[in-house]
Amino acid sequence: MTVVAPQGRLGCANHRERGTCTNRRTVLRDHILARVFTGLKNRLLAPELVEAFVAEYIAEANLANKKATSRRSLLQTELTRVDRQIKTMVETIADTGGSRALVGELRNLEQRQDDLREEIAAAGKAEPIPALHPNLALVYRRKVERLEQALEDPNVSAGAGEALRSLVDAIIVYPGERRGEVRVELRGDLAALPAAN
Repeated sequence: MTVVAPQGRLGCANHRERGTCTNRRTVLRDHILARVFTGLKNRLLAPELVEAFVAEYIAEANLANKKATSRRSLLQTELTRVDRQIKTMVETIADTGGSRALVGELRNLEQRQDDLREEIAAAGKAEPIPALHPNLALVYRRKVERLEQALEDPNVSAGAGEALRSLVDAIIVYPGERRGEVRVELRGDLAALPAAN
């Protein structure tokens, strides 16, 4: 669709510019945007999306914790092995007087020991999954309901518009049976976005 009148009326670009479409109907841009916002709001407020978000958040946190725990465990195992090697080497040097090669190898092991301790400290501990607010769905609903209000603020609308465009790949407008009727379909990253109606 393209702008076909100064009042912000949209019409079929193929009809207006190429004459290859018979759809001469037009619709106000604001009418389409209101329907898009309604469709997005309804989809964003769907309980299954809130549940999906919470489940995904917990799954991601668990996966990150599992990776951190696994890495820390591997580092700890290697540190234990290096500690044993150092102890054995020190005993050998004490018993035999040692050699330059043994002393050099001991220094290498001690450096590896220091490196492993630093890596273990950097790996940190598993992060506890924070307790989610008991009214998370209600808080989320209120924030989504403020979406349209925020978009009316010119200081917010540019950034918010970009965020919305990242959710919506296409807005498809189908003419209805009667004049002024249209069906609006949203397509994008929100799984199975419903028609804005």
